[in-house]
Amino acid sequence: MTKILYIFCLLFFYINVEASSKFVQYDKPNQTVKIINDSIFSPQLNTYKKIWIYLPADYNISKKDYSVTYMPDGEKASLADPSSAANQRADIYSTLGNFEKNNLQSGLLVAVVNGKKAGRELFTPFGPNSIGDAYVNFLANTLKPYIDSAYRTLPYADKTAVMGGHWGSYISLYTWLKYPDIFGKLGLLNPEFWVGDSMSNYILSNPPQPTQKIYAYLGTGENKLIIDDIARIYKLLKLSGLPETQMADIVTTNSDGRWEFGIAYQWLFFNNASLETDQLKSKPQLEFKKGIARFSPIDLSKNYMYHVIDSHGKQFMSDEKLYNNSINMVNLPNGTYFVNLHDKSHSYLYKIVLK
Repeated sequence: MTKILYIFCLLFFYINVEASSKFVQYDKPNQTVKIINDSIFSPQLNTYKKIWIYLPADYNISKKDYSVTYMPDGEKASLADPSSAANQRADIYSTLGNFEKNNLQSGLLVAVVNGKKAGRELFTPFGPNSIGDAYVNFLANTLKPYIDSAYRTLPYADKTAVMGGHWGSYISLYTWLKYPDIFGKLGLLNPEFWVGDSMSNYILSNPPQPTQKIYAYLGTGENKLIIDDIARIYKLLKLSGLPETQMADIVTTNSDGRWEFGIAYQWLFFNNASLETDQLKSKPQLEFKKGIARFSPIDLSKNYMYHVIDSHGKQFMSDEKLYNNSINMVNLPNGTYFVNLHDKSHSYLYKIVLK
């Protein structure tokens, strides 16, 4: 009898989710953002949560499984309104679409919408009035199991990221530390928090796994105390045993308030810093001078090809053959670019900043 009741409750939960969901369709017939309205109940917070889910363009016409990125402060991404100011700053929708146009397989993006009234107590696990720990438990133990069961996902930690902006980056950091076997990748986008003793002690007492990865972007207009504190986080993570290859350099490029979601996503999912040792040993080294990218050593028998895209996924050079071991980027406008150098069996990613 107990088993029957359990199955009935489980079926009721999923029927409730699907019955109140709807699709919002945009540029491409297969590119959708699915909005689940007030239908995922959080027993940890005793409330319902609205969820926005971005599905890759080929999701409905393929049988592939996909990586997943979770955004605890998803209302700032405004996935449901690509024309909104918030979406333009985050630049998420167009970035993921451009990745797909350039044969870089994006995954699902799950944004939790907490509403404008959500206070900082939701985004911090520390303090007498905080509910951040309960919120993180919801992400790991309620939301992620639902997403993995309802969609075709790659449920592994190295295929799962958590990203947040402003105070959402603080709870993202805590999520990444508390559940290393669930969330293997972390993006801190324009964080607006200070690291106190509580977070410092938590990092030291809950060291990350050596396979986890972190990317931090800070605009040049950020408070110096915030920049210093992010550097402090990196130092603590290094002391805790996280390899430097898993920690992207802290980026402080001025981007007019943008989150630089694209750069973070590229580094976390497409950068091959974590490839096997034998592949790393064979990776050509990049030397960049006066607008010329030169690679060495190069095995000419491998017929390397390359393509160049910017931080928002816009393509500038596509599948061109590498001549004289170099790429001429003199005429490209200033900005951040990613060069993918590849042959039939290897693919290497390089970041180049033109100033």
